Amino acid sequence: GKEIDGLTEKMKKAKEVREGEHAVFLENQADVDGAISACERALEALKSSKGDLGGKVELEALAQIQAVAHSVLGTDLQLVAGKQPGKAYESKYHSNDIIATIEALEKKFTQKKNELEQEEFDTNSDFEKRQLNFANEKKFAEKEKMEKETLAEEKREEKGVAEGDRTQEINEKNADQSFLDVLTEEC
Repeated sequence: GKEIDGLTEKMKKAKEVREGEHAVFLENQADVDGAISACERALEALKSSKGDLGGKVELEALAQIQAVAHSVLGTDLQLVAGKQPGKAYESKYHSNDIIATIEALEKKFTQKKNELEQEEFDTNSDFEKRQLNFANEKKFAEKEKMEKETLAEEKREEKGVAEGDRTQEINEKNADQSFLDVLTEEC
């Protein structure tokens, strides 16, 4: 009983932990998907109006992508030269370089997504194996409990039959003794 309850509790706790891990995965996956989408939109905007963009628009697009890279990958791109008070932004890169940089960043995000999904797969696989192990242990404990209960019931039945036989034997012995006493008195 206690072993089965303990296994049931372990399974329940493991499931709660797994649900928390999966929620974190879903958040991270949404972040990466958003980053990939931002890269795709930035690339589309840059490629479609490549000739019409000025340096400032390109830098703003890069700044947005840099913010996404920092939040998802935890790194900074370091593509924009620092602005001094009274000075204009200057870029080390031109449109084609920015497009290439965003494409490379999109590949990093895709790689990060693949890593997250593989990690989630492995974590879920481990969880399912542990749950299966707990379920098997619980099943065997329940089977053992059932066998013990069946054996105890059989023993109770045997005891009841034995007690009935003993009672009958005692009654027969008493009857025999009474008969013997009657015979002894008459003879």
